[in-house]
Amino acid sequence: MIKKVIFICGAGHSGSTLLGLLLGSHPSSFYMGEAKKTLFLYDERKPEKKRYCKICGPDCKIWYPFYLAKKEGTSLYSTLEGIIGSHNVIDSSKDIRWIERSILSIQEEQRQAVLIYLKRDGRAVVNSRLRKYPNIPAEEHIQKWKQQIEKSNSLYESFSGNKFTVLYHQLTKEPEKTLQSICERVSISYEEEMMQFYKKKHHPLGGNDGTQSLLNQIREKMNPENILLESKRAYFTNHPQAIQHDSRWREQFSVENEELFYKMTATMNESFQEC
Repeated sequence: MIKKVIFICGAGHSGSTLLGLLLGSHPSSFYMGEAKKTLFLYDERKPEKKRYCKICGPDCKIWYPFYLAKKEGTSLYSTLEGIIGSHNVIDSSKDIRWIERSILSIQEEQRQAVLIYLKRDGRAVVNSRLRKYPNIPAEEHIQKWKQQIEKSNSLYESFSGNKFTVLYHQLTKEPEKTLQSICERVSISYEEEMMQFYKKKHHPLGGNDGTQSLLNQIREKMNPENILLESKRAYFTNHPQAIQHDSRWREQFSVENEELFYKMTATMNESFQEC
């Protein structure tokens, strides 16, 4: 039975896929990925990356049975618990309205909701988005970060349950220590095997291609170069199969973009900032 649902909120490109995989590598846990994508499962009108498990594709042993079993009026969690047999599930969806609606459903079903606010320096997030979408002006990327943070702040402030913040640079620089602290906060035992997240079989919906390329499931069937954007190929081809801090933004984020970032966001980045 699913007893606990752990939400990871914040901006995209903040490490939520990594944290989800780490927590989902606990023996009693299952990482759903971006659970909002259950709305798009096997919908031929949607791109493949939105309608299938990112690792298995259409033949996923979790999400295909889920799709067949899902009935109108039945919650995601009630359907899923008959398939996975895990007590804890992790959702890294970024849509705040989805999280809010999910929390209401969880409360109605007498399950426990936990909210983790994963914070990464906004300059690093915007830089990642610029690498992925170089034709979109920096101003637009900054505005999207600002709006997502405002919504995430509001959700975090209004949520009355178990909640806490995690800094990306602490997670990636001191992963074992940080993960132990997170496990204590969510009341699950820390297991050493969680650090070897790449060995467990995962079935995430959506999520970061680069982080997922570290999984044995992917490396066994294809070269990571085949699934990454060209701008990321060199970085992840040489990436060790372990947690590594990504500080590329320090060299790539221009002075002009940094000035624009602070002009538009003022002090919003203070609690996210990497020294």
